[in-house]
Amino acid sequence: MALNKLLYYTLCLILLTTNSTMIVFVVMEGQDLPNYQYAFAFVLAVTTTLAFYVWCVFSRIAEKGNFRFLYLNPFIALDTEVPRLHLFQISGIIGLCYAMNYTFLLLANPFTPGIIQVIFNELNIVVTMVGSFILLGKKYQILQIVAGCVCLIGGAIPLAKSSGTTAATSNIPSIVWYLIYMCGTIPIAISFVITENLVQIGIKSHIKSQAQVEQSVEDTEDLMAVNNGFPTSEPVVRTVRISQLYCLANLWTCVFTLSFFWVAGIAYQDDLWSNFGEGLKCIFTFCSPAREPGVGGPGGASWVWIASVFSWVSTWSSAMITREEDVTIATLLMTVAPFLSSAFMGIHPIFGNYYQETNWTTWLSLGIVALSVV
Repeated sequence: MALNKLLYYTLCLILLTTNSTMIVFVVMEGQDLPNYQYAFAFVLAVTTTLAFYVWCVFSRIAEKGNFRFLYLNPFIALDTEVPRLHLFQISGIIGLCYAMNYTFLLLANPFTPGIIQVIFNELNIVVTMVGSFILLGKKYQILQIVAGCVCLIGGAIPLAKSSGTTAATSNIPSIVWYLIYMCGTIPIAISFVITENLVQIGIKSHIKSQAQVEQSVEDTEDLMAVNNGFPTSEPVVRTVRISQLYCLANLWTCVFTLSFFWVAGIAYQDDLWSNFGEGLKCIFTFCSPAREPGVGGPGGASWVWIASVFSWVSTWSSAMITREEDVTIATLLMTVAPFLSSAFMGIHPIFGNYYQETNWTTWLSLGIVALSVV
């Protein structure tokens, strides 16, 4: 039990640090490569799929103690895995949420000040509370509901003070980019609720006895296949393999990310596909921007890959925490994480060239949100 507690707290620490660090690098990348955000979103979906695919294959080999070509197919469920995870109503909805998070958030990233991004990320706790109440039937105390409302009000303050335009490269009102960014943060909280429903309530305790199996021909066939053609009275336990679920979910994410090209068109207009192609080339060749004529700047595509790695680890740790506890804990940690990143974004000696000046309304909003989280 002590070891389990130690592992649990370690996962919490990993989630907190990796998510906050990921936010820092995403903001830095957005400043270096503002025209390549759509390419970044697609690359993140593809590489995340591959990362969880490799994890899925190796976890199967480790569990079974041998290798079979069957383990290479993530669409096939082993005897200990829940079948049909690839269906849209399971992994597809999660993939849609990820695609919105990747595409909307990253495209709005260059046009949304870093400190305001931190504030909008705090709204996840409100979405999680509402989603878990509706989908999971969780009950919250009055004080928790009030805190959620305060968080929502605090996060909306920057909208009232936003200026009429965004960066010099865009003539779109800044409030539009703020709303697009918010539409990118909300789906990730929804995906957490769905994941908890899958791994804790819907499938984790998927146990059927021999009497139950006899009532379903399909379950009988599954049980006989597991036991080499012979029925058994032993219970069949199938669980959600996190790596398999996220591999399949991110396959859907790749499809949905491409379908959101119209969002990228808002930012890039006629340069959409040229920026997409150049962005892919830049990312895979580790290009670096020139901050001054003839001078190469730090970071660039390097920030893309560093942020991606931290994103993978953050996603994995949040899923493991959700499986062991509940979605509220994981969301709360991801709500607190942006405050760690704000320490870098708001301190010039640390943030350096990526420092963004803020005003009193921004810090007021950040303080209100922090108070509601506490």
